[in-house]
Amino acid sequence: YLAKLIIAIGNFIISGSLGFVPMFVYLMLEIVRTIVNEERYLATSILGYADYKKRTSRMIPFVF
Repeated sequence: YLAKLIIAIGNFIISGSLGFVPMFVYLMLEIVRTIVNEERYLATSILGYADYKKRTSRMIPFVF
């Protein structure tokens, strides 16, 4: 997921178009929604996932 965001930022920088800003916001919201849904599924289907989730970050260490 982080790679997708980095590519979106790169597209914005290369193009210089503000049209990429709404796309980036939408992409970020969609990624967060996907991560939350995946974590919910994993927490119910894998024993010990809750402990693993406490030790690791979702995407960016110490941020998110």
